[in-house]
Amino acid sequence: MTSHSPMPAVSKLAVRNLRMMHLLERLAIAFEEARVPVIALKGAALNLTLYERADDRPMDDLDLLIRPSTIHAATRVLEKLGAVAGGSEERNSLFPRFHYETQYVLGSLHPVKVDLHVRPFRPMRYARTVPQDALWDRAVSCRVGHSSILIPSAEDLLLQVAVHVAVHGFSRPMWLEDVGRWLVARGRSLHWAAFLKRVEAWCLALPVREAFARLAPEGRAIVPAWVADTLGIAPTSWRDRRTLAQAPHDAERPILHVLTNVLCTPDLRFVLSYVYALGSRGRRRNQTDRY
Repeated sequence: MTSHSPMPAVSKLAVRNLRMMHLLERLAIAFEEARVPVIALKGAALNLTLYERADDRPMDDLDLLIRPSTIHAATRVLEKLGAVAGGSEERNSLFPRFHYETQYVLGSLHPVKVDLHVRPFRPMRYARTVPQDALWDRAVSCRVGHSSILIPSAEDLLLQVAVHVAVHGFSRPMWLEDVGRWLVARGRSLHWAAFLKRVEAWCLALPVREAFARLAPEGRAIVPAWVADTLGIAPTSWRDRRTLAQAPHDAERPILHVLTNVLCTPDLRFVLSYVYALGSRGRRRNQTDRY
């Protein structure tokens, strides 16, 4: 009688991640057929390039970056696949000029949230300090199943995940682990001068410096001393500090959120347009409440 060893159990996390990566493949094919360029960010990019096991790093959603000029084409792609718009009415009313993302939900049996970004970073200040082509000029192609999708360059992916965890107040250890593990895996081959050039030009020294400071020793050890020193003396304004202090609390402090956007975002015309958009939204809400 032949004995059989039991099949290894497949974790729910692995199944969910595999399902999401299969969906990412479908999205990559659909966007390519529609000739809409798209960049996979954060968890999807990391699972394609860094994490080897399907259950190493959970994904709550798929984050995709598109160019603002392709919003209508991108939403048609998602809707053709059966996605429905989600997210709050307030944020969607400010997308894409003032808010950085909108949300779709794809699938009914196993719904997946797809966050469609027009900018890589949330605070409105960064809409004016970070150029519109951020991440696009150095993006690289990466295989996903039988298709391919763009992901940020090694330096830009580090920048994106470092700023992301700082902007969210280091609320999830997993996000800081992303930064540390990326540094351990790729840190010695990074083009650090190019990385610092973008950090300084885009006014991101403060969040990157704070992210690096919170890393476990093995992550911090990979950052060259001259890079840490350059970040340490990089000029940061009160607007940078106010933006980063407020960002983790935007949801529970909406008045301070708006005030920070107004006071800390460069370009007076852009800020006045934001105030006007908020006022118009308020007037529409008041008119609706009357009926």
